[in-house]
Amino acid sequence: MKKRKLAACAAALSIAVTSVPANAALEVFESTDGFTLGKYTAEEDSAAKAETESLYASRPKNDRRFEDLSRGLVAVPAENGNLVSWRFLGTDSNDLSYNLYCNGEKLNDEPITRTNFFHDGAPAGAVYTLCEVENGAENGVKTEAKAWDKEYIGFKVTEREGYNIDDGAVADLDGDGEFEILLRRIPSMDVNTRTTYPLIEAYKMDGTHMWTINIGPNEINEHDLNIFAYDMNGDGKSEVIMR
Repeated sequence: MKKRKLAACAAALSIAVTSVPANAALEVFESTDGFTLGKYTAEEDSAAKAETESLYASRPKNDRRFEDLSRGLVAVPAENGNLVSWRFLGTDSNDLSYNLYCNGEKLNDEPITRTNFFHDGAPAGAVYTLCEVENGAENGVKTEAKAWDKEYIGFKVTEREGYNIDDGAVADLDGDGEFEILLRRIPSMDVNTRTTYPLIEAYKMDGTHMWTINIGPNEINEHDLNIFAYDMNGDGKSEVIMR
């Protein structure tokens, strides 16, 4: 009975794949412990392969999808100055350049063609303004940021007794063009006896708590709980996907 069922499946598979580059024939056999096993042997269909390649080559060419992020201007203190950096966006022209100002004073003699600038001898509390330059002139698009007071930003998360933070990700969750932070929190209890379960939390970069999701008893261990976040439907806000 098992052999007949598998043979029927193999026949159906062969019929289903006649228009794709390869056909797969199933050889059925039984193992010594009574399990019904099988092995597929693939045979390339040259004509079908050529047809598939032709269809792929003539497919509609859609525009590439990009996240709608801000310029991301940031100034981080370093030895004897500040490292100022920003994003080159996927929609930017390759000819785009920049002028950079600190507290209203222009820092560069010629337009900057890279995405970073080291400001030697930067004053404390410096405020930077990045202006886009096109065809030799500023186009009116500018971004402003205040230098950090240390080499990182920090904030206090919601206190939860018995939980460890062991993973994270970033994504624009609310469509404001800035990244938010996703955290994975795992309870310290034994996975086989615990009564509390993993959490996924979202915070803005200033520490504002956005939301918490309790995963519940849906995974065997913390390694099974991965986070993926991206704007999948193009509405400007990232979706959060968990396994």
